[in-house]
Amino acid sequence: MRTSLFLIFLLLFVLSCRKEEFIKDDYPVITTGSFDISDVKAFVLKSSDARLYKITDNSEIKRVKFVDKNMNPIFDTVRTYVTDITFLTRDFIVFNGSFFSVKDESNYPAVLFYKGDSGFYEFPDKIDKSQSFYYSLSTYFQKDNTGNVYFFNLRFPKNITRLSLTDYSSSDVLPLSPDNLEFLITGIGDCMYRSNSSPPEEGFFRVIFAEGGMEDFTISIPIDPEFIVEGMENLYKVNEGFWQGPDNEVYVLTSWVKTIQGAGGISEDHDVLDIYRISFVNKTINYELISTIEQNDLVEFISADRLNQYKAFKGDWVHFINKYNHDFIGVNGWAFNCKTGEVKVFNLPYREAVKGFDFSNNNLYLGFENDIIKMSIDTYSSISLLFGHTEKFFISKFTVTNDDIIFFEAVRYSDAKKVLGKIDNMGDVSIIDESFGGEIIKLVKLN
Repeated sequence: MRTSLFLIFLLLFVLSCRKEEFIKDDYPVITTGSFDISDVKAFVLKSSDARLYKITDNSEIKRVKFVDKNMNPIFDTVRTYVTDITFLTRDFIVFNGSFFSVKDESNYPAVLFYKGDSGFYEFPDKIDKSQSFYYSLSTYFQKDNTGNVYFFNLRFPKNITRLSLTDYSSSDVLPLSPDNLEFLITGIGDCMYRSNSSPPEEGFFRVIFAEGGMEDFTISIPIDPEFIVEGMENLYKVNEGFWQGPDNEVYVLTSWVKTIQGAGGISEDHDVLDIYRISFVNKTINYELISTIEQNDLVEFISADRLNQYKAFKGDWVHFINKYNHDFIGVNGWAFNCKTGEVKVFNLPYREAVKGFDFSNNNLYLGFENDIIKMSIDTYSSISLLFGHTEKFFISKFTVTNDDIIFFEAVRYSDAKKVLGKIDNMGDVSIIDESFGGEIIKLVKLN
């Protein structure tokens, strides 16, 4: 009896200690109101060194100096270097590398920069982007409606990190240290997660509720009995793909076959796609039907493939653009409005696969080997930006600012020289650098 009591006490002690480990320290401020990026149109990282460069408003390429308003260095200019740039949101940027503070010689492997106060904060985590971006859209991370952003932490112990962008506090979401998973966040902050080794059609998720507690669910939506043929009872809709929408809610695309009894008892089958919003009320799963698609010309082109599609938000719309052409009709995509349920499809008459994608406030941009296509988000009308240009380019990377300025890295066909080019919002092409040196490993706009 004494031994049993001791084991129970030991177990409770370990669990209580483990619970404390879930809470992370705040992200302390390094400096505020100091770093000016007002002249930056895009950031550039290249393979030949680990310095950070910027493309300025007047298209000059300059090394980024981490200095305050008085031009005094924030980080040591010799020992500081940058290896990666990640946007958590439009306003929060994570710089990875090595940052030596001139104030107290502290070294930070990563820093969080907030455009709102021009300040740097310690960033103790390392983001596993391959896991964090599974269901995220619009190039940013998943968020909830209370100011938190979520990402999978690569540092041990691995976990989903919930970072508050209001007070820079953070906590682990899961009660364990997992690996190889995918997760979805609902608007209220419930976390749905599972191993990504499960097949895509598998509907199982474990849910960590924002209010506390955990439960297992299977996303399984039954077919209306009136459309089920005798002998085929208990049929369920097939889950075709999940995503978090621009309203920070979770959506699922389902497919099923509607069987209708026609004249003379002859059955007619119709392919149907439904889009549901998923939420949890009193720890019970709730499916809200948002849209039903039955038209053949729409059903054929609608899919939700997180690995083979580019995605972008515009207001209440999410746009899905396939990376590969569809049979003989070229590249296609579709858009869904999470508020109205409206669905639209579009296509481009190009046969080759899309090799790059970006977007501005008003347009989608698709990159091909020798061209960049500009497509209106409102009308889906498109124009070629490089196809008829006097110079021919083999494009390797490009990015687009929100006001439709394009910067691209390419090999110029005429002399096989690597160049950094620009296309302004009127479509005029210019070369801004021919001697940059080294392959560009990151070219990212400043939103």
